[in-house]
Amino acid sequence: KKALEIRLEKLGDKHPDTAKSYKAVGEVFFKAVNFESAEEMYRKALEIDLEAQPDNHLLLSDRYSDMANVLTVQCKLDEAIKMSKQSLARRLHIHGREDHSE
Repeated sequence: KKALEIRLEKLGDKHPDTAKSYKAVGEVFFKAVNFESAEEMYRKALEIDLEAQPDNHLLLSDRYSDMANVLTVQCKLDEAIKMSKQSLARRLHIHGREDHSE
């Protein structure tokens, strides 16, 4: 949490490194089974990276996936599905839509 405070002070609340700190704090909350706080941190990381990263950056898919996971464990399934679909759509956009079903 201290790293997050320092990055907020030095870099501001729109910097990609600040998003990394939000994600790291979110992971700690997730592992501590504090899912509401984890969701808040993951959501902030996603919001920053949506503005700071290009649309085709794989990191955005990871952020959506983090959100889907934390929403799933909170039984917020409709929103979790939306986040999962966003994650998948970005991965398909980046890696192509090849059929690997065989």
